[in-house]
Amino acid sequence: MTDMPFFDRLFPEQSPEDVPLPKLVSTYGKLREKRAAIDERLKAVKAAMAELEAVILHRMQKDGIDRLTVDGYTAAPRINTVVRVVDWESLQRFVIEHEAWDFFRRGVTKQPALEWYERTGDPPPGTEVDRIINLSYQKATR
Repeated sequence: MTDMPFFDRLFPEQSPEDVPLPKLVSTYGKLREKRAAIDERLKAVKAAMAELEAVILHRMQKDGIDRLTVDGYTAAPRINTVVRVVDWESLQRFVIEHEAWDFFRRGVTKQPALEWYERTGDPPPGTEVDRIINLSYQKATR
């Protein structure tokens, strides 16, 4: 067989070249529909968990409980700190003035880099542009 265990399960005893292309596309569509149904159920589970989390946090804070272990699960408040840029120019001046380059991430913004590449034919200095081909799959609307 192949080194594609899911393919082998879907099409036992067949090689990728033996399965008619319409059958492959149809099977892909059915799997997508299955995934969409699972995603919908998962959304409902996540929403229920978020509601319970809010109730548990409220009750623990109200009752002065820092940690609670039940049935092998431990609940405890966790602080998640987020830093956002609200004034880019001020941050930029600060970074330059204090040479605090570690405040910035290494990366490039895709859109302007692609616009430069398409306009000049060359990637911006220090970057490279790769094209990756993926399958686009949409349900027909007839």
